[in-house]
Amino acid sequence: MTVTDLAAVATRISRLSPDQRTLLERQLRAAAAEPVPQRSAHPDEPFPLTPAQRRIWDTQIQVADTPVDIVCQAMRIDGPIDAQRLRQALIDTCRVHEALRTTFTSADGEVTQCVRESVDPDVRLHADADVLSDAEAHRLAADLAWEPFDLEHGPLLRAVVAGRDEQHWLLLAVHNLVFDAWSFEVLLDGIAEAYESGTAPSRAADALRPADFEDWQRRWAASHAGRRAEAYWSELLADPAPPLRTDQPRPQGRTGRGRRHAFALPENVAPSLTAFARTQSATPFQAWCTVLGDGLAELSGGPDVVFGTFQANRTAAGTDRLVGYLLNVLPVRWRVEGDAAPAERLRACRAALLEAQRHAAYPIELLAADKGRGVEGAHPMFDVVFVFENLSRSSRALGAAQVVPSDVDKGTARYDLTVAVYDEPDGAHAWIEYDTALFEQDTIQRFADRFVALATAVATPGGGR
Repeated sequence: MTVTDLAAVATRISRLSPDQRTLLERQLRAAAAEPVPQRSAHPDEPFPLTPAQRRIWDTQIQVADTPVDIVCQAMRIDGPIDAQRLRQALIDTCRVHEALRTTFTSADGEVTQCVRESVDPDVRLHADADVLSDAEAHRLAADLAWEPFDLEHGPLLRAVVAGRDEQHWLLLAVHNLVFDAWSFEVLLDGIAEAYESGTAPSRAADALRPADFEDWQRRWAASHAGRRAEAYWSELLADPAPPLRTDQPRPQGRTGRGRRHAFALPENVAPSLTAFARTQSATPFQAWCTVLGDGLAELSGGPDVVFGTFQANRTAAGTDRLVGYLLNVLPVRWRVEGDAAPAERLRACRAALLEAQRHAAYPIELLAADKGRGVEGAHPMFDVVFVFENLSRSSRALGAAQVVPSDVDKGTARYDLTVAVYDEPDGAHAWIEYDTALFEQDTIQRFADRFVALATAVATPGGGR
């Protein structure tokens, strides 16, 4: 870590609230006493799926014809590039990361994963193709995601490099079993390094492997810290929350088909909400979660709110540069009291989030069999997930060019509802992805309108619901 990196960390720590500092100190003390990831003695042997991977495996069986668990990105590249060099840089980067050479085998109900010596990605070069519009590029990327993946033989990453002159696209589709949002950033770093150097990106000889993470997580769950987290989640989820109220009865089997409804919030809402959060020693994320909780309480007709949030789960040593699916989907639960003031509701949400984050490393899927609701759905614990991003989605350099990534709407729904908020310099933008077998478009439109109204009310001094 450089001096600049240390200064940046010190600045971030100085901005933490007292409660956030206390949480950080607890996490650091706990980490010092927890198992540390170790190199596998037999890295070439098959190894088990993590609990989160097993959930994805089961889902892809249920909705085998729908790419709900495919990471799909469209990256516009502005400026001069060598398309063939970019293609080779992607291939070289994939060869370095074991997750992208991993395949899966099922026998007698047991699923294992194995790193192959050589499984090159499917990277197609459309050199000198017509310049694609944003909409055309997104459609082509979605088509990549809808092509079936062969989990037994691979590869589990496919891409297209298309364009000409100084306008290109890198379109990417990767199976979630071996890839998450953090992995995407690691992959882009590797591509940039390989493109610049003309050789495969560097990787330390003792770098962590997917098998090492699986082993560490299993040992951590059995440790004192893991058992303590298990007890927390068992108590929190002992009395399951009722399922989300839907327009249509839940079918016996899910299709995974969905649609996105995009909307913008008034320009002053995001900065006002952030300012209000600071008065309560809260973060913007916690404030937006409060807004979502208010909306879900109205939508479900009850005060017991449960939804999921994504946790990178990269606190263990060496996981920051590891490509793979390490993500935890963390349940957050509290009661939304309708007559409470916005500050009181924010404090209740903040307390629930801080307590959940203390136990965020625990793979919640381990409790699914005992604590699940027995409701047909994408997750045994909840129906809704929340995505929040307040970092500017800025471009990154690729040689003399700039790469601007964007998420692709595949026409799927991983959960009943996914609510995403992007707090950007030009204002907050949002979308709701919904299961079209459960919800009518008018219902989602009303929910989006109500979400805007609730955010505006919470952000307004003296505001209410």
